[in-house]
Amino acid sequence: MKTSTYEWKHEIQWTARMQLDDLDFADYPALLSHMLQQIREKRTSVAADSVAHGGSNADMKARIGKARAAYLKLKNIWNSKQLLNELLE
Repeated sequence: MKTSTYEWKHEIQWTARMQLDDLDFADYPALLSHMLQQIREKRTSVAADSVAHGGSNADMKARIGKARAAYLKLKNIWNSKQLLNELLE
């Protein structure tokens, strides 16, 4: 989970070596609003970079299409009952 929270300094320090940074426990409004603000900032940054480097709507649609196709391929694997049965055995 460290990869999803590495930029944020909202961990709960238990001891010198242990920190709680799991998002399962991050249901309080302060952290969620901070996360939403970061998402908005990154979205604005990506849009600005796209405009600055000549990204067009066609490029964005192509990237979204590729991501959607990859997701749909993985979705079939994730939903496979055969895989579930093999994991449970």
